Amino acid sequence: MRKPILPESARDSFLKYVQTQTRGVHANDRPPRTVEEWISRKTKIRGRLAHAYGEFPQEACEFATQVLGTIERDGYRIERLIFQSRAGVWVTANAYVPAREGKRPTVLSVHGHWPWARVDPVPHARAVGLAKLGYFVLAVDAFGAGERAIEPARGTYHGALLGASTWPVGTPLLGLQIYDNMRAVDYMNSRPEVDAAKLAITGASGGGNQSMNAGAWDERFKAVIPVCSVGTYDAYIGAACCVCEVLPGGLAIAEEGEILALVAPRALMVINATRDGHQFSVGEAEKSIARAQPVFELLGAGDRLKHVVVDSAHDYNKPMREAMYGWLARWLSNEGDGSPISEPEIVLEDVQALRCFPDNVRPKSFSLIPDFVFQQAKRRLAQHPRPDHLERWEADALLMKTRLEQRVFGGFPRTTEWKVETVDKSEGQDSREESFILHPEPGIPVPAVLVRGKDRAGPLPTAIMVDPAGKDSVLESRVAHELIDDGWNVIAFDLRATGETANGRDVVRDAVDHNSVEWSVWMGRPLLGQWSWDVIRMIDYLVTRSDVNARNLVLVGRGAGGMAAICAGALDDRVSAVAATETLATFLTPKPYQGHRMATFVPFLLDIGDVPQLAALLAPRRLIFGSPVDGQAQPLDPDAYNLVFSFTAQSYQWYNAVNQFTVSDKAIDTLLGASLRG
Repeated sequence: MRKPILPESARDSFLKYVQTQTRGVHANDRPPRTVEEWISRKTKIRGRLAHAYGEFPQEACEFATQVLGTIERDGYRIERLIFQSRAGVWVTANAYVPAREGKRPTVLSVHGHWPWARVDPVPHARAVGLAKLGYFVLAVDAFGAGERAIEPARGTYHGALLGASTWPVGTPLLGLQIYDNMRAVDYMNSRPEVDAAKLAITGASGGGNQSMNAGAWDERFKAVIPVCSVGTYDAYIGAACCVCEVLPGGLAIAEEGEILALVAPRALMVINATRDGHQFSVGEAEKSIARAQPVFELLGAGDRLKHVVVDSAHDYNKPMREAMYGWLARWLSNEGDGSPISEPEIVLEDVQALRCFPDNVRPKSFSLIPDFVFQQAKRRLAQHPRPDHLERWEADALLMKTRLEQRVFGGFPRTTEWKVETVDKSEGQDSREESFILHPEPGIPVPAVLVRGKDRAGPLPTAIMVDPAGKDSVLESRVAHELIDDGWNVIAFDLRATGETANGRDVVRDAVDHNSVEWSVWMGRPLLGQWSWDVIRMIDYLVTRSDVNARNLVLVGRGAGGMAAICAGALDDRVSAVAATETLATFLTPKPYQGHRMATFVPFLLDIGDVPQLAALLAPRRLIFGSPVDGQAQPLDPDAYNLVFSFTAQSYQWYNAVNQFTVSDKAIDTLLGASLRG
C-alpha cells in the first residue's frame, strides 16, 4: 500500500463538494406574489417532475382485479386482492371495507421500509383503525417490496442495485410507485363503497415520501398526510436513503417545500418525530413548510396546512395515527376541527393471514422488477432507429454525444479552471514515478501517480487507467506492469469518491458506492458522468506534458471504469483508443443485477443507447473489449458477445475499420501493448 497523496483534510472532499454545489441552490427563491405567478411556477415544476418521475404509460392498461380471500371482522372485512397497474404488473393489496352502508371516505395506505411491507403491524394498525372509524382503506405493496419482491420474505428491500436498475430505462422507482398509486386510485374509484370526492393518502418513511409525491401529483387526493418523511432535499445530501426516495435531479427542480405547495389548496398535514434522522428532522421539515405556507395562504387555504410534531423515534405510532384521524375527519367528512381523535381498540391480524400468496406461489404473469426493467429496456432500445449508412450514423452520433453530456450527465463545467499540484517525484531501478493532485474543478482533488519506464526516451504513448478500485489496485495489476514494460506511461488515479476520497460509509446492501451515487443523482450530475469528466480533465493536463505523446492517449477501464472510459472517449476526440475489461456489455438482462457498481446505472441512459451504441461512438478509433460481462458480472461467451456488439461492429464496417474493433474473452493484458500503439 502506497502512502496517501492527499492530506487527511481532503478525504471527505466529495461530500463537501456535493454540499457546496447543492446547498442554497434555492436560497434566493421567493414566495409567489400572485395566483398567476404560482400557477406559472407550478406548471414549470410539474413539467420537470414529469421527466424526473419517468415515463408513465400514455394509455392505462386494461383494468383487472382478483379478490383472493376475505377475513370477516366486527364492523369491517379485509380483502386480499391484486390489481393490474401496467400490463403484467400486479399490485398486491388489502382492502379494509367498513360494514357501514353507502359510499365512504377513502384512504390509500402506502408502506415505508417496514419488515413486512403493507402487512407489517405498523401500516396494518392504521388501516384497522381507519376501517373501524368508517373509512374504506386500500393498503398496497410498493414495486419490489413485500409480496412484489423477488423472493417475498420478511425484510425485503427494493433499493440498492435492484432499485437503481430502474434508472437507465427511464422508469425511476419513485415514478413507478407514483403510477401504481394513481392506478390504486382508479381501482378505489371503481368500488361502490368509495366516495371518489373524499380520497386521502398517507404513509410513513418511504411511504411518506410516496404520499407527498403522489399527493402532490394526483389532485384526486383531497387530503395528504406524509409521516416521518418530510424534511428538505438539501438534507438528503450526506444522508443514506432508499433509491425509492431519490428524485433524479431533484435539487435542480425545486426544494421540497415546493412539492408540498403543489398540494395546495387541498389539505396537507405533515407529521414529524423529534428523534428522527436529520433529513426527516423537525427543523428541516419546518423549512419546507415555511416554503409551502405562503402558497396555501395565497390560495385561501392557510388553514389546510398543519405541522404536527410527536415526541418519538421514526414511526407511525398511535399519537401520529390519532392526529391523522382528526385531520381526515375535518377535511374528508367535514367533522370536527382537525384535533386528534382517539383510536378505537385495535386487534391486529397475523401477518400470514393478510398475505395474498402465503405460499409465495404467484401467477406466471406476475412481473417483478428485473423482468419489468428488461421489457422496458427492449422497448426503449427498439425506439432507436438503426442507421443504414455512414452519413446517417454520423448525424445520429453527433446528437447522441450532445445528449449524453448535456441531458444524461447534466453537463460538464467546461468553463471552470483546473490545476495540478506536484507532490513527489522518485526514481526507481526500472521506472520513474511522479505523484500529483489533479483538480478537475474546484473542490475535487484527484490523487494520481504517473509511472514511466526509466530507459524510455521522448514522448511516450500513455495509458490512463480508469478503475474505481483505485490507483493502488491499478498499479499492482498485471495490465499496468505489462504496459510499463512495453514502454508506456501509465497514469493511475483515484476517480472522485473512490480511493483516497472514498466515502467510508458508502456501502448499502449490495451497492458499494450507494450514497455517493445517490447524492450525485440528486445533484443532477450522475457519478459516472463526473468520472468521465475526471478523465477528460486528466487528458487536458497530459497533453501539456512534453513526455506524453498526445497523439497516442489510451483509456484502459475496468468494470464501471470501462463505462466511464467509453463515455469519456466518445466525448473527447483526443483519445486514440479505449480498452474495457470486465465491463457490462448490455443493460438487456431479465435477471437481477449482481456484482456491479451502482454508478453504472445512470438515469435515462437508454435514451441515448445501450453499451454497444455508446461504444460505437468511438468508431473508427481502436476499441477493445476484454472479458465483457453480463448483468450478473459473469463473462459472456463468444456467441453472446458477438451478438450483443453487432451494432458496434456495424459502425466500424461503415468506416472500413473492422480491424480496429476487438471483442475477446481473453484477459485484457494479452490484448494491449503493441496493438494500441499509434
